[in-house]
Amino acid sequence: MAISRAALLCTLVLATGFFLTVSSQTVPTPEEDFDAWIARNQAKYEAQNSESTVLDTQTLPGGDFSVEATPSPPQEATCIRTVGKKGSGAKYTKVKAAIKSIPKGNSVRCVIRIAKGFYKEKIEIPKDKPYITIEGAGAGVTILSYGDTAEEAGSTSQSASFAVMSDYFVAKDLTFEVKKKKKKKKTNKQTNETLSL
Repeated sequence: MAISRAALLCTLVLATGFFLTVSSQTVPTPEEDFDAWIARNQAKYEAQNSESTVLDTQTLPGGDFSVEATPSPPQEATCIRTVGKKGSGAKYTKVKAAIKSIPKGNSVRCVIRIAKGFYKEKIEIPKDKPYITIEGAGAGVTILSYGDTAEEAGSTSQSASFAVMSDYFVAKDLTFEVKKKKKKKKTNKQTNETLSL
């Protein structure tokens, strides 16, 4: 089967015309400044992307409020909770209470500042509370401690002393400690495991 020159030429012209009409992007000519072409296309791209940014105002418990551009994850703290011992002036005496005060579906960075001291609590940050930062007064100075075991809790997954289920969690300047009792014949010995950040 032979293809005539006319049929081949017609096919090439149609194919070339098709590709030229599919691309609406203009390519700079040799005379046009390439940098200007790049700048023009970059400005067009940024204008298209800036249209999708929406400002969101969120009122938080305790009179705190924040304004955040979504969908980008927040970088700076816009809500702050303080945890300390009674008489310290902190709003909360338990870390769990500070976490509970943060609204579900939170879309702003919330910092929970914990004063120096020893806090014996079993803590979980649920999946529906992202963007939480736990900040202590220093490693070895702020200690979060609990001593659950799989046997006591019913399973290994339920025995965590500090569990994080949410996204974008940060912990700094504190110590996580697990105290557990080991049973030996007639004595109870305590062992400690710590993780300082």
